[in-house]
Amino acid sequence: MPGLDAFELQISRQFTQYIRVVKNVHYTTTMHGKLRKKTPDWALDPSFVSHNADFAVWLRELPEEMQIVYPPDGSSPWIPSHFIAHMHCYHYLGVIMHLRPQLHAISDSYDGIWKQHMLTCYTAAKNMCRLQEAILKLYGLPGLLCMIRGISFTVYSVLTCTMLHLVSEINDPSTRAHLMPFRLPLPVLTPI
Repeated sequence: MPGLDAFELQISRQFTQYIRVVKNVHYTTTMHGKLRKKTPDWALDPSFVSHNADFAVWLRELPEEMQIVYPPDGSSPWIPSHFIAHMHCYHYLGVIMHLRPQLHAISDSYDGIWKQHMLTCYTAAKNMCRLQEAILKLYGLPGLLCMIRGISFTVYSVLTCTMLHLVSEINDPSTRAHLMPFRLPLPVLTPI
């Protein structure tokens, strides 16, 4: 738009990308509401499953200055701003919430699809934890308070990651085969 200075342009671009994340989450929620009334195995409906790819597209199409690179040594990444880090957290939480019903629907099979979804969710959870560490390290507690949805979002994200880490540890047959009789059920929560 003509007349925007560089700062306004940057903020506008960031909010545009944030709205794209919200759109993905909204689509998940809308489909969940419609499909769960029609069939009990709504999470495996082809239209719901095809939405999985939209989350990867958002990350791939994100402008370079909004990308976050995760160091291979497991340390917290460098983040350009707490807003961008929170936007990525919201994206990763959206991925987890979208795949959670699919994981639940196929949790008895432990096939390749289950492992792929679990790995995607586990990676998203690890990235969210690393992002929150980076926010805390670079911006302190005020950085966590600046989340678009408030500090409760940060708490919810951390609890979701913790639950996912626990389920991953107990349910992954390749790492915890001896715990299979005590398998925790993967809770199905409605999307955001």
